[in-house]
Amino acid sequence: MRALATAAEASALDVRIQSEWHLPSILLMEGAAVRMWQSLSTLAQEDGVLQGKNDEGDSSLIIALAGPGNNGGDALALLRQARFSGRQGLAAILVTRKLGEATRLQYDALVAMGIPVLVFDEDEAGSRALLARAALIVDGIAGTGLREPLRPASSALVLAASAAKAAVAAIDLPSGLRDGFSPADAVLKATWTLSIEPRKLSLYYPAARTLAGRVVAIDGVFPPSSFSGLAARLLEAEDLSSLLPSLSLDAHKGRRGKVGVLAGSRGMVGAASLAIHGAFAGGAGHVWLYADKDLYPVFSAVASPEAFASAIIKPLPDRGDISCLGGDALVIGPGWGQEDAKASLIPAILERAIPAVVDADGLRLAAPLFSKGFHAQAPLVLTPHPGEFEALSGISPKDSLANPLSCLGAFAASSGAVIVLKSHVTWIASPDGRISVWDGREPSLAVAGSGDVLAGLAGAFLAGRLAAHLEGSPVDHAFAAAQAAVIAHGMAGRRARRKLGWFEAKSIAEEAARCLDPPSAFL
Repeated sequence: MRALATAAEASALDVRIQSEWHLPSILLMEGAAVRMWQSLSTLAQEDGVLQGKNDEGDSSLIIALAGPGNNGGDALALLRQARFSGRQGLAAILVTRKLGEATRLQYDALVAMGIPVLVFDEDEAGSRALLARAALIVDGIAGTGLREPLRPASSALVLAASAAKAAVAAIDLPSGLRDGFSPADAVLKATWTLSIEPRKLSLYYPAARTLAGRVVAIDGVFPPSSFSGLAARLLEAEDLSSLLPSLSLDAHKGRRGKVGVLAGSRGMVGAASLAIHGAFAGGAGHVWLYADKDLYPVFSAVASPEAFASAIIKPLPDRGDISCLGGDALVIGPGWGQEDAKASLIPAILERAIPAVVDADGLRLAAPLFSKGFHAQAPLVLTPHPGEFEALSGISPKDSLANPLSCLGAFAASSGAVIVLKSHVTWIASPDGRISVWDGREPSLAVAGSGDVLAGLAGAFLAGRLAAHLEGSPVDHAFAAAQAAVIAHGMAGRRARRKLGWFEAKSIAEEAARCLDPPSAFL
């Protein structure tokens, strides 16, 4: 897992390292500039950005845009590193002549080297003409210090740069992106974002993710040991095995975890099938399906009968009597319908502190319970898409996707549940303040039934952790299971797309099972 930082955390880290290590900001700026230019020059060459000439006959013109703060200084220092490496065709545009101390030093060095520097608020026409000739723009207008939307001069430069036909390399953050981001903000869309580790959390806001382009980690500026206090993490495929229990070679099916699935209704039996497939793909040894008795004949005739053949089918409890429910964890809601009889089961289950994953129809049925202040005592994972999260919390999809940090954290804390906000970038929030992010961006997973498989995976991983009696609090188990499910689901989508192109949801379960690589999980 990679540490992620809010803007406030990044600023505090910068100040702390300067103080503890007696490093002035200009030295940190120099180290960052060297590493950023090394990465950027390679990226630009690989993508053919710095090759050939433009319509004006200029050869690969690189222009740095600099605001008054340290982000602007980083951009100017990077430009100087480009000159040191032998690049010609360099220029800079300042938002204003009012510069911070470190940025002023970088500006003076460029002037001394003979690199042309324009000031946008003094020569807007000349700046626009220069931008029209650029092959590559280095964006240092604003960075982590931004608290409000860009000021008019900076916003005007962003719009001018956006109109240029050039690749854009953002330093740390695309200018205009901030922790309190709004989709109405002016933001300079990047081809690449050169993000100094720890990377900035706002890069992964779902509504802002496309603005950052390819996020490139710049290591070696701050010591990794200084990231330990950060609450947010970027999930990686390599993290999966550490979140799951190991099994001994003599493990029987009971030790792999037992999952009870409450899913399926008339016209939606496929959702139950996919949740069962997901649970078995996640390693569950037992899966029980609790369903309406009048659906039994339907289950034997659906397109994927093997899922129901492998699961044990039992009648759905009546009148809130849940004594018949079994399993280490339950999966509630895929294709379940929203009848009153089922609505009565949700509080009966959750108030009895039964570990559960709640998805789809189950989320909408659970919404009244959470509106009354229910707080989970057992491991509980909620897996809403933005519309379902609105039903739970009253927070619109526009707001949850634009600023998930505050939206999810508050609801997770009040509900006691781990929240998985499903999107092209998936956020996982724990009641204790931890945040994990999966930078999925895999459109092949946007297929009917995909979420049903995810719910089944999460249920299996939760049941497996509880069956293995791993140490940890209820929140620890729910958070680990949710993270593992999101990783396995995301990896499965990538694998299935490479093998199959477009695919149906059942293929996600099949590939997820392969992603788990069972031999490596055995002691």
